[in-house]
Amino acid sequence: MALTMTAAFNEFQRNIVNLDSSQTDRARASRDWLLGRMNTFPNNDVYFPIIYPDIHTGFGSFARRTKIRPLDDIDLMFGLDGDDCVYSESDGKIIITAHEGTVRLKYYKHDGTNFINSRKIINSFISSLNQIPQYDKADVKRNQEAATLKLKSYDWNFDIVPGNDSNLLIVFYVQIIPDDLVMQLHRF
Repeated sequence: MALTMTAAFNEFQRNIVNLDSSQTDRARASRDWLLGRMNTFPNNDVYFPIIYPDIHTGFGSFARRTKIRPLDDIDLMFGLDGDDCVYSESDGKIIITAHEGTVRLKYYKHDGTNFINSRKIINSFISSLNQIPQYDKADVKRNQEAATLKLKSYDWNFDIVPGNDSNLLIVFYVQIIPDDLVMQLHRF
């Protein structure tokens, strides 16, 4: 038992607030392994969007190292290539449009249009995650803008986001959007 206020605070922080370092190490290894498997999705599915691994990034409290107990989720942004699509703004919405040079994202259009449908992209992530044998008992589903992977073997789940609430694919933050918009979109 702590005898000073500082010792009591340190004990509280270590045992109640801060994540256990061995659990954090396992979570990082699990995240890195998952990213490695996800990087192979285009090899296993010729229609899967072209990936852009340089912009894969962790976000949320786990990535910022501000996560407190319990460790229940790990957020990932998975970068996708722009694939010769262009964006435009209309009525405050950003619309991503496929063109002739679009190789894979053309398979993810809203029916009867050339506009990219982010739900179809998320569903392709779910389908590919379901093909990983180690996750055959995992619960994989869409949760708004994310594909959510709830593992049976760990206490945490992964929220994998290929877009945001404006249905804008991550890659367009870097490759297409003007710099002033990039700063606005990176505030999570």
